[in-house]
Amino acid sequence: MRFALLGLHEYLDSFPGDRAALGAADELANRLLSSYLAGTFDGLELVEYGLAYSNARLPQALIRAGMRGGNDEMISAGLAALDWLGTIQRCEIKGHFVPIGSHGFYSRKTEKARFDQQPVEACAVVSACLQALSRYGKKPLEERGVVRLQLVPGR
Repeated sequence: MRFALLGLHEYLDSFPGDRAALGAADELANRLLSSYLAGTFDGLELVEYGLAYSNARLPQALIRAGMRGGNDEMISAGLAALDWLGTIQRCEIKGHFVPIGSHGFYSRKTEKARFDQQPVEACAVVSACLQALSRYGKKPLEERGVVRLQLVPGR
């Protein structure tokens, strides 16, 4: 659902008057938000059964759809999901980015897999952070704890 929504928004950037695409994007965005809200419990957001790869596409899709539709609830949900994901995918000791590994993934019943991480996860997190930055800029996001990656080599 999140990939389809992101694709629709890319399409709508070029063809903003396409009513069918706008309707489909609104439908998917509302379904994604409902799924997210239904999957949030006790501060633990696992919309799906667990985390695998491209996890940040969910917050990115919520933020982007919320920005297009002027839906603050959707944007807030996307930022909250991105913040939570940043906490989950961080080394508890040194604080650096550690994506969920593909050798076991991460579910409500398991530990986070630490091996066979996929580069696509880093790409998804950077894309989601850039989407959030395009809306709010760096300072408000740092205050929320969302911006956690330093996109400068060596840091």
